[in-house]
Amino acid sequence: MTRRYAQQYNVSMKSRDPRDFFVINNAIAKTIPLNLSIDEILRNDNEDIELMEQVAVNTTAPTTVNGFKNHHLYVLNKDIKSSQILRPKAKICGMIKGQPYYNRSDVFDLNSRNTWSKAMREVIDGEEPVKIESRNVKGKQIKLELYAGWQTKEMIIPSVGLDGTIPVNKYGNVEVWKYDKAFVPKGAVLLTNEEAPAALKVAQELGLPHAKAVVDFEKGYPKYGGVVVLAEHSQLIRDSSANIVVHKEEVSKKKSELKIIERWQHLVSMMIRRNDLRNKYGF
Repeated sequence: MTRRYAQQYNVSMKSRDPRDFFVINNAIAKTIPLNLSIDEILRNDNEDIELMEQVAVNTTAPTTVNGFKNHHLYVLNKDIKSSQILRPKAKICGMIKGQPYYNRSDVFDLNSRNTWSKAMREVIDGEEPVKIESRNVKGKQIKLELYAGWQTKEMIIPSVGLDGTIPVNKYGNVEVWKYDKAFVPKGAVLLTNEEAPAALKVAQELGLPHAKAVVDFEKGYPKYGGVVVLAEHSQLIRDSSANIVVHKEEVSKKKSELKIIERWQHLVSMMIRRNDLRNKYGF
């Protein structure tokens, strides 16, 4: 007996000894007609799987409104967040106390173009926002256009141009969210502030192609985490940046040493003056 013919299949299986399944499966295998093709066997299996899923769904629906809270399979219509939406033609799975509920797999998150881009998705041309919300950004109310997953496609990261031009956004930056190198154009390299602190200065002074890397947003403002440069220039910029850092450290060390010397000179001068005053006035 399988799920196809037993509504209480899950209940009965819980009481089974796991070792029984080996015997059962071998017995079933011997009953399969030898003249069935692989396609026919797979088709029968798929039909069983579909029925199994249907039975599983029917037997796991909560019987109270509270039971739907954070349920892994179902969601009440009233519990769908403002930042979520049901997929088109989603079917009602049932009703409870006059409230419809749906498969949770039919609920999709809504995101802005910027948020989708962080997930390496871009809104398909011609798609209209599913919802427009008012958001407070930097003390100002703005209209935020929200899109569902089915309105997006996988983002294709452009490569460096044949003339060495690094592709940038409309602000002249390269978006490398969370330092994920998958966002870096092919033929370019991200030099973070940690590995090459003076990379921007070097690229500017040498006139090499470069662009600031936006890695996140903080309080509505872009956070820069490095510089994107051509791969062929990366080692030169790294070495030059390291030399600048070493030079700065040496200059800083010399300044510290001079300050120490100045303090000692001041201390010695004060001691000499005190000693002169003591010899002259006897105190």
